[in-house]
Amino acid sequence: MLKEDDPEALLAVLRSAYQGNTWMPSASLEHASHSDLSTRAKKLCLAWLSIAVVADKYAFPHPLRMALHQVSQTFQRLIEYVGTSEAEISASVADLLSVIRHIYEVPLSIGQRLRKEVFFHLMHDAVKAHGSVRLCGGVAKQHAEFAQDMFIRLMKGAEDELRTRNAGLCSDCEGSLVTLNVRVSDEYGCPHHPKK
Repeated sequence: MLKEDDPEALLAVLRSAYQGNTWMPSASLEHASHSDLSTRAKKLCLAWLSIAVVADKYAFPHPLRMALHQVSQTFQRLIEYVGTSEAEISASVADLLSVIRHIYEVPLSIGQRLRKEVFFHLMHDAVKAHGSVRLCGGVAKQHAEFAQDMFIRLMKGAEDELRTRNAGLCSDCEGSLVTLNVRVSDEYGCPHHPKK
């Protein structure tokens, strides 16, 4: 064990790998008040993230898969616990920022996957009209790399949607503003220039 390894995380990895025990971090989400849920979810997320880093470093695949799954699930819970008052939102931004900073500091071998999970949960939550839009803005103001990744993913999503909407259009219509809200039928071809 190296001194930079989290001893609790290393013990969890070894127990999981050799005894089959699933270690649960001490910070539980059960019996927590609503105002405390965000902070507890942050602590849980960081504990599972430490386990994932140690499992990846020492090449323990089962504990790594379990920890990455738990990071993803706990992150999802973290963004669901956004309150409505300014104080609650500020606290949630601080908790989310702490987790995002750690995710961006882990080795890329697991960092890339975690970043995809983070953006999946944030975008899914935004579609459900939860508070992640405000959270993303708050975190992006304080974490430039996250802001850049968020912008790239949003632009890629818009590009993919435009490509989907343009499917079946002729080269004259493809990408024009006129076609944005047009449904295309393969049977008839381009709605502006139908097949003859």
